[in-house]
Amino acid sequence: MNLDQEKVKEYIDLWRQKDQLKDQIEEINEQLYELENELLPVFKDGTQRTNIKNIGTVYLHRIVSASCGGDVPGTIPIMRGAKDRDGQPLDWLVTETINAGKLGEWVREFDPKKKLSAEQIREEIRKVSGDELADKINITEKFSLRVTRR
Repeated sequence: MNLDQEKVKEYIDLWRQKDQLKDQIEEINEQLYELENELLPVFKDGTQRTNIKNIGTVYLHRIVSASCGGDVPGTIPIMRGAKDRDGQPLDWLVTETINAGKLGEWVREFDPKKKLSAEQIREEIRKVSGDELADKINITEKFSLRVTRR
């Protein structure tokens, strides 16, 4: 079987194109990061979305997540003994470690209208589950912008 030199050249060309595109994507991502950091404060201050006719819509996207130092001594027994707003035990959040996805879902239930800060959510948790649990949960907020295409 002969090695087709034209196919090898095509492969090399495609590989180089791929590398160039990766470089372009890296540059674009850097530009997006800089612009997002400039625009985020305006969106966080109240502009939830803006539409540029025939181009797209930019909107504020928020992710609230939570984790618990599962490796911190005593965290798992505290979680198993804690109760939710309805007085139900939170042991369903715990397997051998605390299920971060389910914990995040439970934490987001304290902010159904998506208006509370991470610290305000912590205070709501404190009201129903106590200081010990509220102090063990790490609550973070991540904001980013999303684009829809028209």
